[in-house]
Amino acid sequence: MVSPSSKLDLGNLIIFGILGFIFSITAFWLIGKETYQTNKIKKYTSYATGTQKTNQDEC
Repeated sequence: MVSPSSKLDLGNLIIFGILGFIFSITAFWLIGKETYQTNKIKKYTSYATGTQKTNQDEC
């Protein structure tokens, strides 16, 4: 872990910062992809049953 008596290693800090940034961007991308994915079966089922929300429903 981190030893308070050791000097700061800037190289490790930069490497772990970049890796942490890449990991967080990838995690958020995967969460967004799962959240906003469109399922064609649900889409066609909603068209068939007439439950598709249209712009006229919002007015």
